Amino acid sequence: MDNSTEVAPSCGLLRQAVSAARPGGATHQYFADEGAREADMRERMAVLVEQLRAGNPEAAAHAAVMLRLVATVYKVQYFKTEYERPASDCILRIVGGLGWWKTGAPSLLGASEDVCRAVAQVVSSSLQAFQDLGARREFSLVTKFLHFSFPETFVIFDSQAAKSINQWASFAFRDEGSVPRQFDTKTMSDPSGKGYAVILSFYRRVWHVVSERDRADAMAVAKEIETDLRGRFGMPRTRVEVVDLVDKLLWKADGNPIRLGLVR
Repeated sequence: MDNSTEVAPSCGLLRQAVSAARPGGATHQYFADEGAREADMRERMAVLVEQLRAGNPEAAAHAAVMLRLVATVYKVQYFKTEYERPASDCILRIVGGLGWWKTGAPSLLGASEDVCRAVAQVVSSSLQAFQDLGARREFSLVTKFLHFSFPETFVIFDSQAAKSINQWASFAFRDEGSVPRQFDTKTMSDPSGKGYAVILSFYRRVWHVVSERDRADAMAVAKEIETDLRGRFGMPRTRVEVVDLVDKLLWKADGNPIRLGLVR
């Protein structure tokens, strides 16, 4: 993970994510425009996690409601109502098997390989469970539900993010002559979730090679947005993490190297 060619594109990308989250940037504007929706979703999911931690008997039904809400808000067109409860029950069971509803999930940034494998396995197992139920393997939906449950741990998959990570890899591994196969957009987008581990490795690689100053800047800006959302909407459980800043940049950039801060 100490490949020197990764330093410049990783620093450029994280700094761009921080810049975009400051006043005048695209991420800052996104949270200004969509703050009510974002704060509400994050607050509701935090309440759900509290219910699960406390063993509230109504938590499972609430989880099904929240899975439907995530699907509705983010326009997941083909997720049928009949799968809401069994699908959410599967996610609860899989995460519960690791004890994370009770203890909390570990932070992705700086995590060990074993932790990352466990995070990736939650996603792939959830998608397999969806398929076993007869539902579509809703990769983006599953990762959104998990991200809003554990915003420090799970990152959101979408096609725009996959294209942006692929673009980063074209700079990070340019001395190798081609992008490593695992960073291929199709591999990362496979509906089985087998490429999710690669997406996690991207976040960890970036965090690993950037400076302490860049890390501190990113954490400070994420906290500023979190504080703003909590204050504006009176939702004290709302959380915004560094991975949210990177996620929004990847999504907005849609693979554009200039928007990603990879070229000036």
